[in-house]
This record gives sequence, C-alpha cells and structure tokens, in this order.
Amino acid sequence: EQSGKAFDPEIVKAFLENPPEEFNQSASRKAKLLIVDDEERVTHSLARSLRNDFDVVTINSAQEALALLHEQTFQIVLTDQRMPGITGIQLLRQLHEIQPEAAGLLISAYLDSDVLSEAINLGNVFGFIGKPWDHDYLQRRLATVSAQVR
Repeated sequence: EQSGKAFDPEIVKAFLENPPEEFNQSASRKAKLLIVDDEERVTHSLARSLRNDFDVVTINSAQEALALLHEQTFQIVLTDQRMPGITGIQLLRQLHEIQPEAAGLLISAYLDSDVLSEAINLGNVFGFIGKPWDHDYLQRRLATVSAQVR
C-alpha cells in the first residue's frame, strides 16, 4: 500500500517475495492436530474440514499414533474411542505421559459415561464429541481447546 510512497518499490517487492523467517513462522502458527481413527474415511473427512484452521496429521492406528507421538509434538490429539488394539482412553493416557502439555479430545459414536468419566479424570482430556459430529461445534470446540493449550 505504501510502496512508492513511504517505501522503495524494489525493497517492498523483495520483502514480499522473501519475507523474514519470523513472519513466515507467525503466519503458519496453526496448532498441530493429530487425528486418530481406524476408519480412513473419518480421518480424511475431519482433515478436509479442519485443515484451514489447524496443521493436521491423520493416522489410522493407535499403535502408529503412539510411535508418531514419540517423534513429533502435537498440541491436540483427537481420537476415536473404539479402535482395535488400543482404545482412545489408553492412547490419551499414554499421550499424557509422552506429551504432558498436549490436549486430548475423544470422538465416538458410542457415549459411555464410564469412559467419559475416565477420560476427564486423566487431566489432559478436554471433552467428548459424538459421531456424527456437528462441524461447527467441532471447530468451536477445537478452537477453544487450542486457545487453552497455547
């Protein structure tokens, strides 16, 4: 806007083409979200709807998610409760040990009050989202959790 007025046009052009690293970092500072669900169509659907607001990684196995959690840091883990091998609660329990600052959210088609109580008592779980999920509610919930963990 001020190119040619307050700033040299060549310098403005060079700056816009190659901004300093701190500008690139702040522009891309989306919370990193890991989505874990054994149903690939679910992870793809969630990723598509959330990729504008989050840096989304999807995985279709709790065991693979645990391996990834040892390699990468996530602010939020959104996991299905019922999965083969390791349940969502077991995954979130281990998440708390691996990355204590990360927040967890359960997503499931089955509302089990005992599971929900156990999840909340873990200390790093910020709620439950039912399947099928309401997209607007999911986005608001994740935005709230993201703000809390930052």
